[in-house]
Amino acid sequence: MGKAQLTKAELHDLEVFMYGKKGNYSSCHIAQRTLSGAPPQFSDFGLIAIGVPRNRALPANRDPHFYDLGACGPEHTSLKGSDEFCGIFRTPTLRNVALNSLEDVLHFYPERDTDPEKFYPVVKGRVQKFDDLPKLYWANLNTDPPFDRKPGDARRCSTTRKSRTWWRF
Repeated sequence: MGKAQLTKAELHDLEVFMYGKKGNYSSCHIAQRTLSGAPPQFSDFGLIAIGVPRNRALPANRDPHFYDLGACGPEHTSLKGSDEFCGIFRTPTLRNVALNSLEDVLHFYPERDTDPEKFYPVVKGRVQKFDDLPKLYWANLNTDPPFDRKPGDARRCSTTRKSRTWWRF
């Protein structure tokens, strides 16, 4: 374990993942072994609000007044009424990421703010950004890199690489 020889493309991808001036993914998806030597969990198990677009395939989301506000409800009620936790969810692990679409995530992070029309609905020519979070809670959204851009800004990192073997430990 940990003895793989990485290609130039894989080293580039690792650099994007690990360093804050690029993707900054490792700030929440920790890639180091634990103190006990266990393999990385690829999560800090913290809470973060990134403004994932509304999943219209979920039955609950057919109701335009329903919002899963993460840590403040409706499923989790211990923080109900604590507005600073609305829209915040536990950082998911990247373990077994092949079961999900890593490519979608790698596009969303650097492009959420530079090209929001790729992820959110456009109604009458206007992007409906953060369509699954009431505007009241937008102040809770993460704006650390790579979420610190505006439309037209350059992305923090490239999402053109196809190499995905560097996260296998």
